[in-house]
Amino acid sequence: MQVHYFQRYHSAENVATANTMLMLSRMYNYNTNKFFNMLNQRILNIGDGENPEIVFNIQHVSENSVPDATISQRSFKIVVETKLYNKFDLKQLKNHLETFSDEDIKVLMTLDPEPMSTHMAEKVDAAVEEYNKAHTVHVKHINVTFKDLIAYMRDYIDDRDRDMVDIVDDFEKYCALVDFIHEPLTN
Repeated sequence: MQVHYFQRYHSAENVATANTMLMLSRMYNYNTNKFFNMLNQRILNIGDGENPEIVFNIQHVSENSVPDATISQRSFKIVVETKLYNKFDLKQLKNHLETFSDEDIKVLMTLDPEPMSTHMAEKVDAAVEEYNKAHTVHVKHINVTFKDLIAYMRDYIDDRDRDMVDIVDDFEKYCALVDFIHEPLTN
């Protein structure tokens, strides 16, 4: 009997979300640099200057002082909504926008086995734009499939990251088993 990292016997979106968060947290615990590189470039879609990673500075000059050192991190929040079979609800997603507060980087991530329909993506993007204007903020919407997420993870790990390769392989097998991906990315 093979032991799996991810629950197999229930296909509800809550299980899919929990399994996805487990995979991401395992990557964070395994190698924070690889996790933040993947997060910055693939999910947050930000450049190097906006990095939410911890920054260490020596003799950082501020307006009225020069502390010996500073350790800082930009705040970010990713609000995730997982659906199966592209059944996103615009009202629910609009309500999710209200969960943001004073984070520096705000991302609404929609996760589904299939890409969001063009019609729904246009509605969501319009709602996000309206929210941004009304609140003078900048929330980004990103739609990600499970297959995309697996590919993103694989872009930042290599064969020497054996434990992470096993975890991503098992997540991919879970996604194939519950039909979130139709063609596995690996053999």
